[in-house]
Amino acid sequence: MTGSKNSQLLLGLTLCVSMIVAVGRLSAQEGKAPGPDGQFLTLTSPIDGEDYALVSRWALKLQDQARREQRPMFLVLQIPDGASQFHQVYGLADFLTGQDIPDVTVVAWLPESVTGHNAILALAAHEIVIAPDAEMGNIGRGKSVSTDKREQVRQLIRRGRNPLANDSIVEAMMNPAADLQQATVIVGEGAEESREVRFLNSDEIRKLQDEGMMVPSVNEVKPAGSEGSFSGRRMKQLGMLISQTEVSRNGVQTRYGLPREALLEPENQEQGKESVARLVKLEGPIDWGTEFHLTRQIDRAIAQGADTLVVEITSPGGMLGPSHNLAEKLANLTDEGIRTIAYVPQEAISGGGLIAFGCDEIYLHPDAFIGDIGPIEMREGGQFQHADEKIVSMLREIVNSLAQKKGRPPALLMSMVDRNLPVYRVIDSETGRVWYASENEIEQPGNQWVKQEMVEGTQEGLFLTLDGKRAATMLIAESPVDSYDDFKQRVGIPLDDNVLQMKVNWNDRLIGVLNTRGAMFLLVVAAMGFFYLELNLPTGFFGVLSALCFVLFFWSRFLSGAAGWLEVILFTLGIICIMIEVFVIPGLGVMGIAGTGLVITALVMASQTFSGLDPGNVNNVMKTLGTLFGAGVTVIVFAVFMSNLIPRLPFVRSMIHAPTIHDTHDDPEAPRLKPDSYRDGAFAGLMGEQGKAVTLLKPYGKAKIAGQVLDVVSQGTMIDSGALVEVIEVTGQKIKVREVS
Repeated sequence: MTGSKNSQLLLGLTLCVSMIVAVGRLSAQEGKAPGPDGQFLTLTSPIDGEDYALVSRWALKLQDQARREQRPMFLVLQIPDGASQFHQVYGLADFLTGQDIPDVTVVAWLPESVTGHNAILALAAHEIVIAPDAEMGNIGRGKSVSTDKREQVRQLIRRGRNPLANDSIVEAMMNPAADLQQATVIVGEGAEESREVRFLNSDEIRKLQDEGMMVPSVNEVKPAGSEGSFSGRRMKQLGMLISQTEVSRNGVQTRYGLPREALLEPENQEQGKESVARLVKLEGPIDWGTEFHLTRQIDRAIAQGADTLVVEITSPGGMLGPSHNLAEKLANLTDEGIRTIAYVPQEAISGGGLIAFGCDEIYLHPDAFIGDIGPIEMREGGQFQHADEKIVSMLREIVNSLAQKKGRPPALLMSMVDRNLPVYRVIDSETGRVWYASENEIEQPGNQWVKQEMVEGTQEGLFLTLDGKRAATMLIAESPVDSYDDFKQRVGIPLDDNVLQMKVNWNDRLIGVLNTRGAMFLLVVAAMGFFYLELNLPTGFFGVLSALCFVLFFWSRFLSGAAGWLEVILFTLGIICIMIEVFVIPGLGVMGIAGTGLVITALVMASQTFSGLDPGNVNNVMKTLGTLFGAGVTVIVFAVFMSNLIPRLPFVRSMIHAPTIHDTHDDPEAPRLKPDSYRDGAFAGLMGEQGKAVTLLKPYGKAKIAGQVLDVVSQGTMIDSGALVEVIEVTGQKIKVREVS
């Protein structure tokens, strides 16, 4: 008993110690302040709208990250030398010194000398890091910058981003006629007296002296008449503009304690300076026609050399199949080197949101909405209900795949599909990174997530919907844009450049009309009607018209993406089977039934795009079959009517010439055919005529009678080619013969 009690006591002490250690570790993790993070960006010269887009996009991302994660963020800009237009450089510098990124420290990194307007970007940064032998300045390239531009640059400096810069230093860089002095100034009196080192020009020093301030020492930094360019080594010695010098990117990274990942350049930076942007618009509900028109516009844009595709979305949603197809098409364009951007000025709900998630970047107006992708379907009685779990599960996998491809939190997108999926804000205990995850993701082995509060809008029974501000905060979209001009500037499209908008042309409209059920009905009726006329009036003209109708049908389906070569092959095989039934082995019915089935199957398959996600597939098939049934009934009615009308048409009589008949039955004692075998019609005069079989009659074939080669049918038995035959019955266009022994 004593041994057992000792064992229990030892086990209890062990458990207590383990719990204390675990709590201590957890407390240490929670108390550990996350380190800084950031991003290196290498700019190219000349600076233009694409550089503005790149820098502003990443700066705003870091700003959102800084607020979410409550840790320092650094944006390191590697600035090159080169000639850039003043307004392009000033626009970017104005953004960097504005109020949009108050929590991001901008660092200018100059591994080589930078002169001209590009140096203004360095002056707009919080800190400047430069190689010791590299120089910065000479903004006017040996000439004085105009007065108004100098004032604009001074306004940037007065915003106080870089405490080591002032008007006099910047003036010396912009105006060769200006001088620059390093002056020691005594401020205060008595015990409060102190010395300050200031960089002033001669006029400013004299003014201080006139005001009675003591300036015990003055060292000339730049004499008037010289170019205002300074090396990194000298600026560090003087304590002017820069805080340190570094010769490598790794040194900068180490200096600010940034992770190694910050050195990796963004993948979409290599866009080139001659990018071609195209705009396509998605407005209103989404259906198969929407997919067709938008796909056609996207393909034309790519054919025109577009490497940036903007999709402006204003849609409440629509059919699931087309929305999924468009989302996947946009997502896969990244593999072709095409940058895809969704612009949402109002709403991208349901299918519209799904399409937006296929794009690399999403920009929303602050008051625009995105989300609520919950699938619904119409049940009996016309009632809309939420789709069953099978559809929800498949759609979850789709949005999860899109999120993984585009770097968005999968749990948030899945919460837009699944109304029973709560999502939580989480923090990586090692890095301090903020993310959003479901319970299952948080509990996965190896994750270091610290669970925070539930995301508002993911409670049970709700499909997540976000406005522009929340979408940016939750890593779904970029920071909001206030207008289309703001959007174009953010993505790198110059304000004076109107993006070419791809529109629906007459070809698209024609194909769209031909893809409607009404057009399908008319084309099928016309094709079958002309085929019937060709069988009864073998002129070739109606056969060409019939073939043209079927070509139009399949051509429109080909271009809409609903049909492919499989449908054409099935249709062709069906027609061949029907022709065999009519002309080669009539009467059996097998080939005719098989051919009719193949034709109907091909027409149904070519009339719609099948999607495993679309609950309406069965309904679409039934509607197509109904259309074909209606077309068949119409053709039957037409055939009955025409069978009585054709023999009486004057132009038909003129097309078919009756042969000259010589009565060979002059002998009144000769046997006569029954009077009821005679019929009215174009071939009535052939009764009793003899001829020769041109082809094998089994029973259908051709025979030469009265100098004409005609379609005939034998009297039940097969007649060999070349046999002597006699006409025994004529009914309309049908000529029945028997072998003369």
